[in-house]
Amino acid sequence: MHVFTFFFWIVHKILFSGENHCGFEVPWSPFRVIPLVASVEYHDNHHSQNVGNYAGSWYIWDVIFDTTGP
Repeated sequence: MHVFTFFFWIVHKILFSGENHCGFEVPWSPFRVIPLVASVEYHDNHHSQNVGNYAGSWYIWDVIFDTTGP
């Protein structure tokens, strides 16, 4: 892996994780334009209902495996 790719991924994950765990939707977030990325509300639901909801950021996995929770 190229060092630029590695650092880009690390920065992306830090920013995305910070936004998902801040507790509110950021209306100007660049992550909102990426298709199939879960919202902050969906991610909060992921943490509150651990019976089935397995998608931390990409809700497509919950759709594919029908694990959207109770």
